[in-house]
Order: sequence, then C-alpha cells, then structure tokens
Amino acid sequence: MKLLLVVAAAALVVAGVSGQGGQAPRTVLDGAYTAAQAARGENEYGANCARCHGADLDGGGAAPTLHTIDFVDRWREDHLATLFQFISTNMPQPPGRPGGLKQQQYLDIVAFLLQVNGLPSGSKELTIADLDTMLVGVDGPRPLPPSALVRVVGCLAHPADAWTLTRSSAASRVRSGGDTTNPAELEASGRVPLGNLEYRLPNLSEDHKEPELLAEVGKKVQVKGVANGQGAAARISVLSFSPLGQNCP
Repeated sequence: MKLLLVVAAAALVVAGVSGQGGQAPRTVLDGAYTAAQAARGENEYGANCARCHGADLDGGGAAPTLHTIDFVDRWREDHLATLFQFISTNMPQPPGRPGGLKQQQYLDIVAFLLQVNGLPSGSKELTIADLDTMLVGVDGPRPLPPSALVRVVGCLAHPADAWTLTRSSAASRVRSGGDTTNPAELEASGRVPLGNLEYRLPNLSEDHKEPELLAEVGKKVQVKGVANGQGAAARISVLSFSPLGQNCP
C-alpha cells in the first residue's frame, strides 16, 4: 500500500505537468502490457473473477461489467494505479479473499482487462512502476465525465465578488475522500506545476469565512470537488479546500 501511495503521488505530479502544456503523459495507447501477460491474466481472471463477473465479463447482480464503454467510462482519465489499487484491495470477493492474490497476479488481471477493452499490447510487461500510465479509451484522452470527483491545484482569485481557481493544473480524478486530504497528498500537490486552466468555485464561501479565503488570494491551493462544464463554464462544487503555503509567482 505504501508503494501505491508513492506511485499515486507521482501520478498527481505528472498530471500537473501535462496540464501546463508539458510533455504529454504516457497512456495505455502506448502499449502498457504484453500479449503474454494478458494471457496469464485471462487464466487468473477465470480462476478468481469469472464467478462474479462472468466468463464473458458482462457482470451480473452487484458485479459490474468489465468491458465496453461502461467499464472504460468508470476508469478513464485516471492512472492505472487507481484501477490496480481497487482490484488488489477488494478482489476477489468472498468466498475468495479480497487482497489475497499476489501482486503479479493482479497486474496480469489488469493487463487482461486492458486487452479485452481493445487497448493495444506493447513490448514491455505492466509493472508497479508503470501504474502512473493514464487509462484512456481507444479514441484517446477525452473530457472527464459530468460530475466527476476531481482534485486540482491552482491560484485562488477573487474577481468581482466571485471565487475562482486560476492557472490551474489539469484535473485528476478522485475516487473517494473528496471532503478530506492527507499530508502525502498535500505534499504532492505542492509540487504540481501551475497550468493554464480556470475553474469557478461557486460554493467556496459557504463553508469558509471570507477573511480566511482573502488571506489565500494569490496563493497556491488544492481544491477537491465535483467538476462540471468546460471552458468558460468549467466549475467545481468544492468539497475540500486546502492552502499549500506557496505564493503564486
């Protein structure tokens, strides 16, 4: 788990770099696994996952489908670390033992899931070190789904009695803990370069006193919340607001 937190923190910094117009992040379209690894993963899936998700990956009952656009939309525009952590923590469900497989078995299952969703293989097997790779669909990176839970880093501004986040990094998806943060996450956010995006924060003043917010204007902050809209209409319903103790240059 500690290693995954390190990978996730690195992925957050990578997302910030891409958001400011730097080098494009590595995605699964670059070939994140090998065909041989996916074949091993297919065997592991049959032995440990098919009981709930079905031999054809269509799911059933509480078990979701693991292919088609339903699966891709759930996990896209996020790093493979998130999918791997979810599977390796929660699967296989009883009578299996959640988290009971070896790390390599989980990596192979992820490779198989990438393959069945039409994502290309490559010349190198998927390893823990590669989990900062971005999961996108076969048509490449796309805007986040509506009402996605996200984390962004930017400069707090207060124009015309409105609260906005300017010079923001690209949004990173958050799966849980939207209303909380932790020291490791704040440390990683502090290293994220500023970008060129802007988000309105329509509800920021509801849970924070104005003097507190005014003290952070022109400074770097982390915001977590629910994102909607694009371009000039982009906004985040704030669930968590955290100053990072850095002035915006």
